[in-house]
Amino acid sequence: MDTVVWSEGIRENIGLTLDISGGELLYENLSDTSVKISWKDKSVIFTPEGIETSGISEMTYDPMKTQAEIEAGGHRINYKYKGAGYSLLTNGSVTCENNIITIKGTGIRLTFERK
Repeated sequence: MDTVVWSEGIRENIGLTLDISGGELLYENLSDTSVKISWKDKSVIFTPEGIETSGISEMTYDPMKTQAEIEAGGHRINYKYKGAGYSLLTNGSVTCENNIITIKGTGIRLTFERK
C-alpha cells in the first residue's frame, strides 16, 4: 500500500503503511461492502468492520500533524478529536516511538470502535 505524499517536492511516508515491498496489486470484490487486495504473498481485506491482513507481520502508522489527541499501546490506539472518542483495536502489539506507531503480530486485524 502506498501512503507516500508529495509536499513541495518532499516525499513523506505518512498514514498507514502495510508493506513497502511493492508489486502488482490484485483486486477482488468479496461483497458489496468488502474488498480484498493481494500482492506477492500478502493480502488485506477491507470491510466496514475493519481491516484483516495475511502475510504482514508489521505495519506502521504516522499520523503526521494530526489535530487529534492520540494514545497508543497494548492492543489499541485511542483518538480524541473535538470531544469525540474513537479507538482502533488490534490483535497485534502496539508501540509508539518518535510519533510513529508500530503494530506487530501475525494475521494482524484492525477493528474500529466509537466511544
